[in-house]
Amino acid sequence: MEAVEKRKRITYSVLQSSDGICAALFLAGILLGTFIFNFFGGRYAEQFFVAMNLSQAGYQQVKISHSRLIGYILEKRGKRFALLWFCEMTRFQRQVRYGFSLYYGLSAGVLQSALCHQRGIFGILEFFLLLFPHYFIYALDWKGMQGFMGERKRAGLTLKILLVFFIGVILEACVNTAILQKYYELISSVR
Repeated sequence: MEAVEKRKRITYSVLQSSDGICAALFLAGILLGTFIFNFFGGRYAEQFFVAMNLSQAGYQQVKISHSRLIGYILEKRGKRFALLWFCEMTRFQRQVRYGFSLYYGLSAGVLQSALCHQRGIFGILEFFLLLFPHYFIYALDWKGMQGFMGERKRAGLTLKILLVFFIGVILEACVNTAILQKYYELISSVR
């Protein structure tokens, strides 16, 4: 009985925390993204599928220059990384966190719905492969940024945050592309 009461209190306190609210907004974004794609995505589905097929063909036929890809990812992810980090130093940090959680949930819902619509059950696997392993590293980095203003040793934490970000970029440019190339190669041989 005591364990059940303790579990209820922990669940309630976690949902009240900033992390719990971010998780709830992310899940709400996934549901909303799925809803949007299924009810309003018909007009854009054809363009989306053409872009996905071109992306798949690119992974299969092109030898990827990892150094150029690292530069491209640094430019694209770096802008969002800098914005998030800057916002973590302001008094609007929670609102920005909540907004980004909802945005990423919405994006994930649309992407996952589109992949499942086009590829069926393989769409779920492809969705996870598109995010693995780099997005787990980026999530850890974002979590590390959240304590930045409260830390006394900011120089050490800054180096850790930047190092984790660069590890995420390298994983995205090298490991993720290799995984996706093997996956698309396997899918093409099965068809």
